[in-house]
Amino acid sequence: MGIKIQYGFSELPPSSLLLVFIALSDLLYIIISVGSLPVNNKAILSEVIYTHIMAIFGEINLPSVELLEREEFRRAFDYLKKCITPGSPENLHILEFNEGEVHRVELGNHLFAMEQCYLTQEVGGKRFESHEKYIDIQAVVQGEELIEVTPVDGMDIDVEYDEENDITWYRGGEGEMLTVSSGKFALFYPNDGHKPGLMSGSPARVYKTVVKVPVTTK
Repeated sequence: MGIKIQYGFSELPPSSLLLVFIALSDLLYIIISVGSLPVNNKAILSEVIYTHIMAIFGEINLPSVELLEREEFRRAFDYLKKCITPGSPENLHILEFNEGEVHRVELGNHLFAMEQCYLTQEVGGKRFESHEKYIDIQAVVQGEELIEVTPVDGMDIDVEYDEENDITWYRGGEGEMLTVSSGKFALFYPNDGHKPGLMSGSPARVYKTVVKVPVTTK
């Protein structure tokens, strides 16, 4: 099975370590660490070292070593592992939510999580969003949703940046679809426009948590 790098880059055969040189405006270097994680159709590879243009997708229990070099990410994934552990206090708390419920949980060191439950929707009812101050780690505790992702460069802004809520909304656009099911996460940096909460086939209830990690260490 090939590995597809998001945003239309070429497919590569799997191997233990690949060094990919991509000719972009500033000749970015992407180091791709390929493990044994499954790759969904039209999804990005499971692990990458971020260079500012790519999201990360994979298993909560198997984040890359490079990703965990930053303390805030280690703390985030420690919390996420508790959330997907059956019977843990964090897991039971989230699974008690009703549709539409959202609870903020402080994780310390300027990290927080937005625990929530909602019904997935058709793609036409959602808009792309991005954030400037925080990196999103969106993790599904139970259920399955599609998340569409695309770079925001050149996209039409629908609602200008709201500093208080750290969000910009976009209109139109088209990207790649990630299938995020129980135990998986999708990590989005400021340049990653993302449209979560999309249904896979028919509307379904999703229990999830979104960890907000500061872009810069304070």
